[in-house]
Amino acid sequence: MADARVWMIVDDQLRDAETFAASFERAFPVEGYVWKAAQAADAQNDLLRGNRQDIAGVFVDVDLSSDGKVIGTGLGLAQNVRARQKNKKEKVPDYPIFRFANPDPVREYIGDDPASDDLFDLLVSKDYARGNLRAVAEQATAVRSVYDGLSASPPADLAQFAQACGLDFDQFEVWGDVRLWQKLRLGLADTSTTHVAAGTFVRTFLLPEGLLVGEEVMAVRMGIDRANSPGWPIIRDSLAGAKYNGLGANGFTRWWARGINAYWLTHDQDEYLHQRTSRERVEKLRAATGAELVHLEPSAAYWRLCALSRRRGELRPIDPARALTLLQRVPQDPWIDPEQAAPDVAAMMRGDARVDPDELARVIR
Repeated sequence: MADARVWMIVDDQLRDAETFAASFERAFPVEGYVWKAAQAADAQNDLLRGNRQDIAGVFVDVDLSSDGKVIGTGLGLAQNVRARQKNKKEKVPDYPIFRFANPDPVREYIGDDPASDDLFDLLVSKDYARGNLRAVAEQATAVRSVYDGLSASPPADLAQFAQACGLDFDQFEVWGDVRLWQKLRLGLADTSTTHVAAGTFVRTFLLPEGLLVGEEVMAVRMGIDRANSPGWPIIRDSLAGAKYNGLGANGFTRWWARGINAYWLTHDQDEYLHQRTSRERVEKLRAATGAELVHLEPSAAYWRLCALSRRRGELRPIDPARALTLLQRVPQDPWIDPEQAAPDVAAMMRGDARVDPDELARVIR
């Protein structure tokens, strides 16, 4: 397809890139899009001089050292592309860039340093992608839709931004946060750099727990043990009115956190959701819906997931009042939930720099 948009996978191992490109194509074929592999040196020359292809987005590895012709890393390539995109004279179009790497190079080149994260719209593990090809392709396409939406119809005021988020103005004032709009507006100030605004939208709104939450956290806030509750789909479907349907919703299933709170008030006028224990929440929901539900044990006022456990693939619910707040390497925006950890997990991982010894001593006292 001569006029197709190209998803480009940039790697120093061309055969691996070709395998991924073919696999993504099979897993999520979309008319008007093609997947192509590119040797790192060739991609570097193309991307930095204004590629004539219509690029949908670029997946770039961190370690490009095996190429032999590339000076630097995938981080440097991404930085150079972003700089060229900002320079109007370069005429390099805006498109998403995704970090696409195995765990070992990430540990070697990046570790826990978040300084380079803002270069990328998504941080995708190759290990995860191998088992979730369609999900990764859907998310990439959703991020592309954020770029297209902000480029084609950049919101001029809060009302238009609310529409981009799938809400009317009045509803956004209740469920959203005007500070998010203020930050995104700064990214839209220069129309030649859509990636600044799109990156803000994706990294500080669409992905983190805060104004929006995923299904795992939504179940925790309902006090429900999803794995052992046959009636969970009934509760999830009853929260359809709180489901996010704005830009990027086609790849990220999210719910408005304050919409969940509003749903709770239709069943309980006496206490706010966060004030109830998991047992109390489930008892209310059983009575209201008849759904077969099991509450989280031991019963507590759960609200978040332990951030340290989550990084290891374990979904451990925590009560914020009895949890340790982790230190952050960079300041978080105020609408994003703080990262917290269960005290026993933090104690086991006390060598992690994010675990404050004084805070740990306070919560386990």
